Amino acid sequence: MEGMGERNNPLDDVVAGVLLGSEMFVAQIRRMLQRRKPDEEIPQLKKLREIIPIEKVIKGCCKYYGKKEEELLRKGKGKRERQAAIYVSKIMSNAKNTEIGRYFGIQGSTVSEALKRVETRIKREGKFRKELEVLKKQFVIE
Repeated sequence: MEGMGERNNPLDDVVAGVLLGSEMFVAQIRRMLQRRKPDEEIPQLKKLREIIPIEKVIKGCCKYYGKKEEELLRKGKGKRERQAAIYVSKIMSNAKNTEIGRYFGIQGSTVSEALKRVETRIKREGKFRKELEVLKKQFVIE
């Protein structure tokens, strides 16, 4: 552009499409967001949050439910713990459905169906909704 010379565009340094500031400022905002409840509806927050690996989510779910990993990953209709692990994996890892499916031995489209079932169950069952909140918080606080 004429008149701009060799200056850099300041928007090149924008983080997650919403933050502009020093590395220290961005790190401070990330720490602040880690203390907040995970909100899967805001894409920019997903980009700023720490990404929790699926393996860590699975281990956390096993610990919470008192299950072995093999039990949690085993296929079965309506398994509350497995559904919770799939749902929390999606939210906390920000992984694609196909990647989550590889861990659970299912197709990406089946992960999508499982997520829809969980969302329906959340609306109907307050206890299940609270379980998921506790599971998500355990990864945010760590």
